[in-house]
Amino acid sequence: MLLEKMTWAEVEEYLKKDDRIILVTASCEEHGFHIALGNDSITSYTIAGMLGEKCGVLVAPVLYYGMSTPLVDFPGTISLQTATFQAVVMDIISCLYRQGFRLVFVVNGHGENAPCLEAITPQALATFPGLQIKIRTWFTHPKVISMVEESFPRPDGHAGANETSVALYLRPDIVKLELAEGTAPKRQAIFYGPAEFRQAYPSGAQGVGIKKANAEFGKRVVDFILDTFGRHLDQW
Repeated sequence: MLLEKMTWAEVEEYLKKDDRIILVTASCEEHGFHIALGNDSITSYTIAGMLGEKCGVLVAPVLYYGMSTPLVDFPGTISLQTATFQAVVMDIISCLYRQGFRLVFVVNGHGENAPCLEAITPQALATFPGLQIKIRTWFTHPKVISMVEESFPRPDGHAGANETSVALYLRPDIVKLELAEGTAPKRQAIFYGPAEFRQAYPSGAQGVGIKKANAEFGKRVVDFILDTFGRHLDQW
């Protein structure tokens, strides 16, 4: 149930019976030598599409750009300023609200987006009476973290075994596993400046067991996310 493939009349008909919508926020940024720049957007939008079909909920087009400032020294990474990203999200919500959507379920596929989204949520709720927002970053769920820790050498981070496995399951065409090369994470990437990050992680990837990534593990993660997020949506 993708909004971009529907006519306005079909969306209007949907709104007569449902006011839920899934919004995907992601990024266009480096993911090491082995995963395409669009990974966050491609995989998160795929997950959202599967979730929408499972729950009968409309999915808005993916927001392909996010807050990726620490990674901008890698060619191809395109980042929005925090204020720009937040303003774009608010504009999207404003349009959706005007048309009758009241329950916005955000599937976030990029870590640095999360605090930006959380910061504007109180403003959005105060601006649009009756609006409800749920924000879910799929790879930070405690269960997913424990699954990764049990299955791969630690530590694992950006473009690591977890992200790579999910991409291998959903879109193997954007992965070149044989090129994977990572460095053990030292601290959260959000605290790095662009030059510092590229010096610390020459390949752009964080992790020591990336080549152990596999589609079977990716399927386990996606199945768990669909089940968990599906229950969150159905509870609305």
